[in-house]
Amino acid sequence: MTDSILLSDSADAEVVAAVTTLDGWQFERVPSDDLLDAVGTRQNVRAVLISTPNPSTARHVTECAHSRGIPVIVPSATMARVAARSSSARRNGTGVPATSDEIAARIDRQSRAREQLQPGSSSA
Repeated sequence: MTDSILLSDSADAEVVAAVTTLDGWQFERVPSDDLLDAVGTRQNVRAVLISTPNPSTARHVTECAHSRGIPVIVPSATMARVAARSSSARRNGTGVPATSDEIAARIDRQSRAREQLQPGSSSA
């Protein structure tokens, strides 16, 4: 079975720790400038966590991820800068700071919601 990937530009150790607690998940960090390309081309991306302070990058990454059916997690500090440009960011925001357990729960919740929205999808 191929691992699900949480793709992010975050260097937060709590995020990495959170992903290690999730069965079948791995964390992949890419620089903020490469995040859009990575979302559009990487396989097995099941969620994206955006931490860039650049609202344009965050908006473009969110739009690309959503066009591929990938949920986006945006920390509150980032979300405040993006909220005016992306209503979906408001629905997917997370608190900062968050513990690794809280982050893991949010990742798991987002991926389960995505699976429920895709008719005929298989988790195997």
